[in-house]
Amino acid sequence: MSEAKSTELNDLVGEGYVPSEAERKKAVMMYFLLGIIIGLSAVKLGKYEKYHLKQALGWWAIFFVLLVASIFLAFIPIIRFLPIVLFLAFLVILLVFVRQAWSGVYATKQEKMFLPFFYGIGGWIVDIFDVLEDDGKKENGEGEYK
Repeated sequence: MSEAKSTELNDLVGEGYVPSEAERKKAVMMYFLLGIIIGLSAVKLGKYEKYHLKQALGWWAIFFVLLVASIFLAFIPIIRFLPIVLFLAFLVILLVFVRQAWSGVYATKQEKMFLPFFYGIGGWIVDIFDVLEDDGKKENGEGEYK
């Protein structure tokens, strides 16, 4: 996890941050595909919502990759059941993430995160496509950030 991401999450705890009910509802919504679309088009997201948006993006990215792989695995007689097991495992992971979002749970250290690679992949996607505005940067109208 990069230092900027670590600082972003540590800011939440350092402030004694407790997400409001509206933030928790938005965070739960992020785990559904429509919620990601709405979250990415939102003008302003809080740190808590960004955390869950990145985690949800990572979950969906890995889910779609495994979905495509499962189509091919379904035709191999010996491991035909594997796609079903993968789907059920990902459903359980999704339910855990939704429960954490609803409960106001977030982790500040990668060791304490539940499956941290989802957050890492989501953060990587956000960084590649530059879809979330950084709090400290403002665009000056010429495509440059100050």
